[in-house]
Amino acid sequence: MQEIHQVFDKSFKRIMQEASSGAVIHFINGLFDADFPLDAQVCFPNKESVFEDLHGIIISDMLISVNGDHLFHLEAEIDDNLNMALRMFDYGYAEALKRKKPDADGVITLTFPQARVLYWETTKATPDTLVLRLVFPDNSVHNFYIKTFKVLDHKLKEMESLGLALLLPFHILKFRKRVKAMRNSEERLAMVPELTSEIENLLQTTTEFRKKGILTANDEVVIIGQIEILYNQIYYPYGEFREAKGMIDEMVMSSIDKALIKAKLSAAQDAAQNLARGKAEGKAEVAKTMLKDGLPIDAVIRYTGLSLADIEKNPHIHF
Repeated sequence: MQEIHQVFDKSFKRIMQEASSGAVIHFINGLFDADFPLDAQVCFPNKESVFEDLHGIIISDMLISVNGDHLFHLEAEIDDNLNMALRMFDYGYAEALKRKKPDADGVITLTFPQARVLYWETTKATPDTLVLRLVFPDNSVHNFYIKTFKVLDHKLKEMESLGLALLLPFHILKFRKRVKAMRNSEERLAMVPELTSEIENLLQTTTEFRKKGILTANDEVVIIGQIEILYNQIYYPYGEFREAKGMIDEMVMSSIDKALIKAKLSAAQDAAQNLARGKAEGKAEVAKTMLKDGLPIDAVIRYTGLSLADIEKNPHIHF
C-alpha cells in the first residue's frame, strides 16, 4: 500500500485540478477570506512547484493563480512538522524571486504568495499559526506567519458556510486513528455502522453542495470518487471493513449514477442554450446586413423571422 501521506496528496491534487473554476474560487474565498467573483480565471502555474536550494530539490504541493495576479500556495500535511514554517518560507521566497519587480527607485520588491497549510489530522501541538522568526543584519526582528487550517476541526455545516466543498472527502479520516488504535476485531466491527453512516452523510452533503451551486455535477462525481478511494485506502485493508464494502459501494454508485445523470442533463441544457444563442446571433447578423444594404424593415422581419421588437431592442442592429 502507498504511504498514507502520498495517498492524501494525490487525492487533494486530483480534486483541485479536476474541479470547476467556480468550486476552486469558492474554496479560495473560504480559505483566505477573499471575495473573488465566481467567474474569475483560475490556473495552476505548475502542478507542483519545483526548485533547488542549498538543501537540494524541494517540491511544493500546489500553487493556484487567480486572475493572473493573485497567487495562492497550499501545503497539506498529515501530521505535525517542526520544520514546516521554514519550508513555507523557502517555498514563498522561491516563488517571490520568480516574480521580483524593480521599483522606480531601483529597489527590488519580493511579493510572497498568500499561503495556508492544511492539516488532515492534528494533535494538541498542531499550531493555529506557524511562525518563523527572522533576524536581519540591523538586528531588527520580524516574524513570518502562516495560518493553518485543521480540516477535521470544522464540521460539515461550517465547511458549507465557507464554501470548502473540495475538502469533504477528507472527513472520512476522522476514524483513522481510532481504528489504528483498536486491538481486536470486535472493536472494529462495532465501528462499521458509525463509519457507514458517516460516508452516507458525506455523500448527501456533497449533493447538497451541488444543489446550492457550490459544486457542479462533474465536481460531485469527482468528490464522490475520492471518498471511495480514500475509504479503500484507509479502511479496506482491515478485514472487518471489507464486509461493509458492498453496502458502501452501493451507496457510492447510486450517488455517482445520480451525479452523472445530472451532469449529462446540465451539459445538454448548456448545448441547447448555446445553440439557441447561436441561432439568435445568426439571425441578428443577417438582419444587420440586410438593413445595411438598404432593405426595408418589413422584408427583414419576413426573411429573418425576427419581430420588430427583437430588432429594436438588439444593440447590435441599427436602422
